[in-house]
Amino acid sequence: MGNLVRTLVKPLRPTINDVARISGVSKKTVSRVINDSPLVTDKTREKVQAVIKDLNFTPDPQARALASSRSFLLGVVYANPNALYFDYVQRGILDVCRAAGYELIAHPGEFNDDTLVDDVMAFVRRLKPDGIILLSPISQREDLAKELEQAGCHYIRLVSSNIDVSEHLVMSHDKIGAKKMVDHLVALGHTDIAFISGPNQYISTLERKAGYLAALEENGLEINADFMLEGDYTYESGISCAQKLFSRKNVPTAIFASNDEIACGVIKEALQRGLKVPQDVSVAGFDDSIIASRVFPNLTTVHRSADLMGKLAAEKILASLKTGIEAAREIQTIIEPELVIRESTGIPRSKE
Repeated sequence: MGNLVRTLVKPLRPTINDVARISGVSKKTVSRVINDSPLVTDKTREKVQAVIKDLNFTPDPQARALASSRSFLLGVVYANPNALYFDYVQRGILDVCRAAGYELIAHPGEFNDDTLVDDVMAFVRRLKPDGIILLSPISQREDLAKELEQAGCHYIRLVSSNIDVSEHLVMSHDKIGAKKMVDHLVALGHTDIAFISGPNQYISTLERKAGYLAALEENGLEINADFMLEGDYTYESGISCAQKLFSRKNVPTAIFASNDEIACGVIKEALQRGLKVPQDVSVAGFDDSIIASRVFPNLTTVHRSADLMGKLAAEKILASLKTGIEAAREIQTIIEPELVIRESTGIPRSKE
């Protein structure tokens, strides 16, 4: 009977009082350690953290929020059709959230929606997140950034251009990344290089197109308007744009797509037409998403570390909450993309 009673009685969950008693400090000091307050000495912090680990103590999120006037929630607002981009950014944010005891709430929005600002601000008022991370292209909405600023909500914008002060910004230098790709194609011997962009209303599109054009100009190559098409960052738009390019009288020897999904669509259409990649046409992408190393042939692309962008965005918000907005300025703001050369680009057949 005694054994049965013991199995039916759940073990007591350790409390903040237990941590305080064993550590030999006050409950308030334990709370300060949990909330990463700078008012605790390193020696005391280490002692309390050791007890927390030994007891496997987990703070009650509601009690923690009440004690610190925080919600311990971060929000991310997105409207990108590229699910892989969102996934990578989210992973970076979650790495920081887990370490800091935060939860992440994702909120979808429509970039061109007239009600976007009201919708996001209602989300902020309802859940009271300690900060908001805005993904491209929503991050380029100045009206939304202004409303968050006026509401006193910490926010970070993930963008491809320097459109805000560093404490509110994590930027990938997409123009440089695009230029690196075109320089690579030119170095292989390509002179007829097509470019499939994203939607022209997006800053990322404008920056990548600027890099493409700058590289052509610096390499003394003619800009051919027939080789510049607008996609929408989807696999399907890669197929449709490739159909147009392959139907031209003058077919490009290389196609640079604004993201990996478009590039995969181009490869699909090339293979459908009996063209070999890269022997008949080189294909390159942008993002270095997981599909870049899984498509055949493996895709030459531009790596811009979306997970690092998410991580830096979360770190900037938490630094602002802890010691003030100035602390966010000390955290890295600009990420320079890197070229990743794989099997989908090569010397054009005419140069062999």
